[in-house]
Amino acid sequence: MELFLDTDLDSFFEIKEPVRVKHIPYWTAEVYGFGKYIREYAAYPMTLPLCIDTDHGVASTGVIYDNEINSNAPVQFYHSPETVEQWRSRYKRPCFVLYSPFVFYRRKNKVERLPTASGTLVFPAHTTPEIDDVSDMEKYIGDLESLPEKYKPFSICMHYHDVNKGMHKIFLRKGYRVFSAGHPFDYNFMRNFYSILRSHRYSTSNMYMSCLFYSVEMGIPHFIYGNAPVLINNGDSNLEQGQYDFWTLPRVRMMSEIFQGPFDNITAEQMGLVQNDLGLTESTSRVKMSFLLYKSFFAYTAKKTMKVLSESLKINFHRVKKLY
Repeated sequence: MELFLDTDLDSFFEIKEPVRVKHIPYWTAEVYGFGKYIREYAAYPMTLPLCIDTDHGVASTGVIYDNEINSNAPVQFYHSPETVEQWRSRYKRPCFVLYSPFVFYRRKNKVERLPTASGTLVFPAHTTPEIDDVSDMEKYIGDLESLPEKYKPFSICMHYHDVNKGMHKIFLRKGYRVFSAGHPFDYNFMRNFYSILRSHRYSTSNMYMSCLFYSVEMGIPHFIYGNAPVLINNGDSNLEQGQYDFWTLPRVRMMSEIFQGPFDNITAEQMGLVQNDLGLTESTSRVKMSFLLYKSFFAYTAKKTMKVLSESLKINFHRVKKLY
């Protein structure tokens, strides 16, 4: 399946398979198809909401963000065992290691790199509605073109938000194939992602991102290379406003150095780091995950019911008070 994007994107970016539950308490547990495969991993029904909070990507920064601290989810999950330990040392709310839903999908469906794979899939740093990249994209393209011939041809994989901003157009004008895995809340996101990735021999990005982990775990060398993004935060409350330096974080700096490229083989050190940060070495078992999902559902439902009853009692008390 090739998801080639031309200049008419409207039909591709509709949600082909929307989230099936009526209520999404915590969006991080549903984004990028997580919800579908967290449920499948734990034998938890699609008809019930996931009442857990998770990190929404693999690339651990070693930082616990305000939205995670302030969440009222009964249980917190992170891919990284180190982040789980960090949480447990600071906060009382239960926290566990999340086995990567992406890896669960890939291994369950036996998705492998194609024997005919060639060239490099390029993942430019992605933005959000609140964060813009104001870097020189012409410079980035020039850096890619300077790579040895064995890495060519290049294809580009763009995030949904970047396509919405028109950031894909410069690559189309240069004659590159441009792909996207689609809307973040499309349950086909993982299938689309791996369908694109598996046809390439290498992958690269200009920033430490989740694509690094998914590529390497699959056996596809991924290297960080090229003109770095200049990220401007215009409203994300988890990050400093204005230009922020993502690369000063110790974990990000360390991983960026280890994966600085180009190179064409995966080292044992790289694979070990990837498997650890994907939650594969200390993962929560499927049985325990099932227990935690049901437990969190009942805890969330009980709390919500008590809140509704409390509000109802207050309203009725005021009505009775008025009668007297």
